[in-house]
Amino acid sequence: MHCGLDFGTSNTVAGVLKNDKVHFVKLEGKSQIIPTSIFFNYETQTRHFGQNAIDLYVSGTEGRLLRSLKSLLGTSLIKEKTKMQNNAVAFQEIIGIFLAHIKDKITQQFQEEVTSITIGRPVFFVDNNEKKDKEAEEQLRKIAEKVGFKNISFYYEPLSASLQYEQTISQEEIALIVDIGGGTADFSIVRLHSKNNKKILANSGVHIGGTDIDTVISLNEFMPLLGFQKIVNSGLKTPNHLYHDLSSWHRIQQLYSLKKQKIINELLHENTNLKEIKRLHKIVKLERGHDLLFEAENTKIKLGENNSVRIDLSLIEKELSTEIFRKKFNKYIEFATDGFNEKINETVKNAGLKKDEINTIFLTGGTTKIPFVKEEICAQFPTAKIIDNNTFFSVGEGLTLKGKD
Repeated sequence: MHCGLDFGTSNTVAGVLKNDKVHFVKLEGKSQIIPTSIFFNYETQTRHFGQNAIDLYVSGTEGRLLRSLKSLLGTSLIKEKTKMQNNAVAFQEIIGIFLAHIKDKITQQFQEEVTSITIGRPVFFVDNNEKKDKEAEEQLRKIAEKVGFKNISFYYEPLSASLQYEQTISQEEIALIVDIGGGTADFSIVRLHSKNNKKILANSGVHIGGTDIDTVISLNEFMPLLGFQKIVNSGLKTPNHLYHDLSSWHRIQQLYSLKKQKIINELLHENTNLKEIKRLHKIVKLERGHDLLFEAENTKIKLGENNSVRIDLSLIEKELSTEIFRKKFNKYIEFATDGFNEKINETVKNAGLKKDEINTIFLTGGTTKIPFVKEEICAQFPTAKIIDNNTFFSVGEGLTLKGKD
């Protein structure tokens, strides 16, 4: 049985190919999509996955939550360990635990072993570093092998997204495939044909995604309330790295290390008169940094439908709140849209095309649902047809269809 696995920074989808048809796996209850999250429950010594992991953390259950595991691939952190109650667990092992859970779900539902698997990969795991990029793929391959997957192949996520759509067209099209997920943005220009003999004209990508937008919301709206860039009693500014760790899904665990906690304790000792430093100390001591990132993520989602959002920050201090307007949010994320458009221009140039020669824009990945992101990209191609009706499953479907090859 062939499996397609879209192991995403934020969410994961898996499908199997049976009788040449794609069947998505129910990965959590009846849901065919699962947040890429693990919660190590200290109270019951158990592991929990997906939304259940998030819910347990938010409810105040004692334990450790990990998200954005994919972002660790190709970085120095992947070989490190994180404190887990009385043990230290390697990040590679944690990714393996998650993939093993997905494998169990597949075999339980279909009562059949996975004999081959196509795993999606971004155009670049690591920007501007071919060696690190290859290392990241090899790290993921070894982790998948260790949990029992066989005959492992990789395929670019943006190309996967186009496979099902390609089967529906009646004439040749030149398409720009835009795949912006939680951790990466990938762009491919392909000449599509219903006979499935596509020609890849150009690929590009950049390590910017939805989790980076969560980070910028946190740094601009929440971290100043905890002393970010504040001049303290020494006459110096607070250490930037503390706040960047606290605002990054894949780095937040580092803030709970003894080394970082010592820095924060010393900062509090020297600045007992500053409420912002007291707040920082409280959040880190209680290990509630993820709560702030969830608020950032929810704000991002709500601003897709509302012109403003009021954010409850009583976690930091009783009755504390702030309001963010979409116009301000759009300004925050210009770094992302500028990065996307730069790579799109590069991809069009490398394909040897002009923008008006692009017939179709195919949007996939949750970050393309942000109105400002979609508007900025589509504005470059005013005559192109826009396809965005299968945002979360098109990559997984394409990876599963690779089993026909």
